[in-house]
Amino acid sequence: MTTTNHRNTLYPLPGILLNGLISGILLGAIDFYMGQSFAIISPRTYVYFTLTYLLVCLLTALATCTIHILILRIFKKPLFTDGIYFLVLIALYQFFMLNLKLTGWIQINNLRSLVVNGAWLLNWILLFLFYMRNSRIRNWRGRWFWFAGFTLTIGLTAYFQFYFMNWLSPPENKATTLLLLILLLSLPWAVIGLFTLMEAVFSLFSLHKRKWIQPVFTGIILISIPAIWRYPDLSRYKNPDCTISDLQAKNVRPNVIWIVMDTMRRDRMSCYGHDRTTTTHIDSLAKTDGILFTKYISTAPWTLPSHASMFTGLYSSSHGAVQSDTSHYSSIPLDLGHQTLAEILLENGYETRAYVANHVVLGRHNQLNQGFQFYLDQPNYFDMTFWGIILDYLNFRNKSFFIANLRMNLCKLSSEINHNVFHWLGKKHDQPFFLFINYMEAHSGFNYLPGHYDELYGFTWTNYVRYRPRRNAIQEIVTFERKITSIEQQMLYDLVDCKVTYLDEQIGHLVKRLKNLDLYDNSLIIFVSDHGTMLGEHYTFGHNNDLYEENIHVPLIIKYPDSRRKSAFCNRTIQTVDLMPEVLSVLDLPIPRHIQGQPVFDSNHTIVSELYSCSRAPLTILNPERFKRDLKALYNQKQYKFIQSSNNQSELYHLSADPEENRNLFHSESHIANKMNRQIDAWYQGISHSQLQIKTKTIDPKLKKKLKALGYIQ
Repeated sequence: MTTTNHRNTLYPLPGILLNGLISGILLGAIDFYMGQSFAIISPRTYVYFTLTYLLVCLLTALATCTIHILILRIFKKPLFTDGIYFLVLIALYQFFMLNLKLTGWIQINNLRSLVVNGAWLLNWILLFLFYMRNSRIRNWRGRWFWFAGFTLTIGLTAYFQFYFMNWLSPPENKATTLLLLILLLSLPWAVIGLFTLMEAVFSLFSLHKRKWIQPVFTGIILISIPAIWRYPDLSRYKNPDCTISDLQAKNVRPNVIWIVMDTMRRDRMSCYGHDRTTTTHIDSLAKTDGILFTKYISTAPWTLPSHASMFTGLYSSSHGAVQSDTSHYSSIPLDLGHQTLAEILLENGYETRAYVANHVVLGRHNQLNQGFQFYLDQPNYFDMTFWGIILDYLNFRNKSFFIANLRMNLCKLSSEINHNVFHWLGKKHDQPFFLFINYMEAHSGFNYLPGHYDELYGFTWTNYVRYRPRRNAIQEIVTFERKITSIEQQMLYDLVDCKVTYLDEQIGHLVKRLKNLDLYDNSLIIFVSDHGTMLGEHYTFGHNNDLYEENIHVPLIIKYPDSRRKSAFCNRTIQTVDLMPEVLSVLDLPIPRHIQGQPVFDSNHTIVSELYSCSRAPLTILNPERFKRDLKALYNQKQYKFIQSSNNQSELYHLSADPEENRNLFHSESHIANKMNRQIDAWYQGISHSQLQIKTKTIDPKLKKKLKALGYIQ
């Protein structure tokens, strides 16, 4: 075979590297376009994404070149044409998607995994045999056609990538699995057919002689594929057991919009007295249409039990969704026997939908989706992409420099959540709806913001990386070796304020959209935090370790339908368990007898917050003598707060005189401490609490990694 023929069948090394560069740029461009469609993402982040794609494609190109050279040296002639590069790219994509999305990764003892991978291997053997035969009888005409065909291949790959990005677990339906398998395996055959068809069409009309065809065709592909897939198919997040087809309700009752600002501290909001104007839009709503509650106490200092109390109206010791030492997840899911607010509203003709950013704790594995017809608990945008999955399995997340450069978030931004919410809100609503939204910005371990939002209040990442307390410093602080310094704490405060400001901006967009759609006035809107967090106060960090005010005295703002009860402030002491009966009261629906809360303006029950210990919690590992205990906090009418501890380290504070809880009065006012201790014991014995059933599951390694990232387990 002559050198001329070899040029048509064997791409030289510079050409192979050029393939990798072009593919990286194209993949990055498509992903950038899609990312801007789904959310406001920092351009810097996508620059690094594109560089990552480019690197992966270069490695693929080098591998292809090596195979070419080896085959040429062994067989003294090339067996493949340049098109093999496209097929290698698709094969890599297929291998990951087939196993991660259809089988949950390769499992030797899993029949479905063996069938899927066997079909994949057989398909590619046949494909290469066909391709080798085809490459001997015809050659590609012109580099313009190669580029056009490659672009189309990347476009199809992007299409399937975003089709599968919503599948969080393998489908259980056998017919669905088979259909998806056929769909994926047919992709490379379709590409070969398109190559041949396009070559014939372009050659027939001599289009390859017109130089403008190549850039025009490329532009059409890059624009049309993302435009076609502007909105992903979210139907798989519907709960099949929830139906309203037999209900004849009309949209006469108010809508319920429940917004949880996960981990929001009240002292970081300007409407609660923060000296920085961090919550302009929330402040305006509280001042004009809502009621700001000054004494709202969470029933628990972390996400799962707090949300379970919101949904059930029960305390942690009754609903049982708490931390656990025996559960592999370090927590117990909400029992399916509990009746939730979503279930009650569904039975009364409401459409029920939930969009949660905290997919780690609020994911379906913790069974908080009960009663929701639609429950969206997707991970963040990057984690759902093909390349994000590759990076995750290559374990790049553990490389601190890589995270600092990519600036990857563990959960969705509020702008990404709003994107899905706005799409649904714009549809026609024939019945009232219950819309639950969980935003994640204020949570630790969720740090990176788009645009200029991470440059507010003098905050810079350079100073944050330099001054923030690291693991050694945290260990010194939680073991009382030293206090947190003012500059360390200020770095934490500044970052939280930047994130709160960004969240407030997105909440402003949500309120504006509700008003534009005429959904605002006739809606009960609740803005609430599930818990706070510690940023060095009391020698501690995080939120599932203590019951201090920073953790459980959190913000609550309620906007009533048609702005009824237009009072600016409410000083009644209420709790998480009161929100469910308050919603039912506003909707004129009966409140179940077993509910332990009361409507907020009638609430007069005992105010108690609870925490169950977990030996896997990071701070417990650093200082088990201090943090390995169960806690219950009791408030009384005289502004005393008693924290009962199972390790005999109980505390008593007078909040009006000592709001920062710096002076423990347990010994100096022991008579009050003993009285409140007996009251807690009587309360615990008096409530109808269920026996906590420990449910163990085999932990998903990816879930375990995310729980670690959020600081729930070590």
